[in-house]
Amino acid sequence: MLSCNLASIASFLLSDCGIPSADNGNVTPMNGTLFGAVAKVTCNAGYSSTGDAELVCGHPGWMGNASCDIQGMC
Repeated sequence: MLSCNLASIASFLLSDCGIPSADNGNVTPMNGTLFGAVAKVTCNAGYSSTGDAELVCGHPGWMGNASCDIQGMC
């Protein structure tokens, strides 16, 4: 039987995903780093996004598949 209490729910909702990062790009939190927050992915010059343009803070961390790959690569 699954049982939840207010403290465990509050702990889940107040999870902090921290500052996200991406190789060859930047990830900018748009509204904080707590559960439900959204972060925008931008790639450095010469790289293009091959995945999600945004990540969402969930449990246990940032969710999404963001990648910045060099342009012109197969």
